Amino acid sequence: MKPDRTAQANTDILDLTVKELENLLESRGFERYRARQIFHWIYRRGITSPDRFLNLPPTLRDFIRDGFSIAATGLAATLTSSLDGTCKFVFRLRDGSVVESVAIPSGEGSTYCLSTQTGCSFGCTFCATSKLGRGRNLTPGEIVGQLLGMRKETAEGPERFNVVFMGMGEPLQNYDSTIRAIRIMMAEEGFCISPRRVTVSTCGIVPGILKLAREKLRVGLSVSLNAATDSLRERLMRVNRKYPLEQLVSALKVYTGETKRKVTLEYVLIRDVNDSIEDAMRLRSLADSLQCKINVILYNTNSFTTFEPPGELEVDRFLKVLLTSRRAVTLRRSKGADIGAACGQLGSSYQKGRP
Repeated sequence: MKPDRTAQANTDILDLTVKELENLLESRGFERYRARQIFHWIYRRGITSPDRFLNLPPTLRDFIRDGFSIAATGLAATLTSSLDGTCKFVFRLRDGSVVESVAIPSGEGSTYCLSTQTGCSFGCTFCATSKLGRGRNLTPGEIVGQLLGMRKETAEGPERFNVVFMGMGEPLQNYDSTIRAIRIMMAEEGFCISPRRVTVSTCGIVPGILKLAREKLRVGLSVSLNAATDSLRERLMRVNRKYPLEQLVSALKVYTGETKRKVTLEYVLIRDVNDSIEDAMRLRSLADSLQCKINVILYNTNSFTTFEPPGELEVDRFLKVLLTSRRAVTLRRSKGADIGAACGQLGSSYQKGRP
């Protein structure tokens, strides 16, 4: 049968699983195995131009070029930290929206921090991204495209790397696109990344946590906690009004039970807000009720708040209380602060697409 070279215009291949592409090609008269060849060029070789898919017949290269797009994101700018080599990427999307992503170098590769929305609607008082409002959800291809673009620009080889959904937006509010992007990345034909190297970060969307637990993906889950009482957490994070700590802790217990993985409690330490000994004791008590580890993060200043990080003495005092816990405790010093790439800073440098 002669292949039908018509396709749905502007379909983004990065939105598709390999099985979906197999079915689409077969419906147009092409062999199913060609989908795996296409995925190999894109995800393993980092090549997105159909003209360079050399083991595909000309008719199929034409079909892909004329009917599909592959790069859902266009690189608008990069900023590299002079302090630690962290690189922030600014991607411009087809509709002119802008998202920021971060590549963080480490000894055994890189950690890639991906965005799932063009803003965030949850209004956490310490976060620059929340000042943008929600914006819109990213498509799976726009999420995957960030990783593809960063891998290409950083010239990374096939060595192990980590992916964290800790960029702009709330991943569990854009649930379907986030999950599809994860499945594409984890697929053998995709980046073939282990679930042990994927972490989803949430502000505490209880239904999303429970749904993610049922996906059987067994990816890591990180929760932006930042307070161990409802009253303080509601001041810092509006989401706590809808999903208070009791509900959140219950959902986290379900997640650890289903996935057999510890969750991570992220605690941004803010001077004279949540850094007292009493705060540390309450956090320790909450953590001891969970299978978890604790990441303490010093607050990263931005132009939208007057918050400040605590001094070294206050940090040491806080950590000493936590270190009596039965849970692992880490002081995480954010990287890329000098380029607005640290926790809570994304979206501050390219609001509305303008630097």
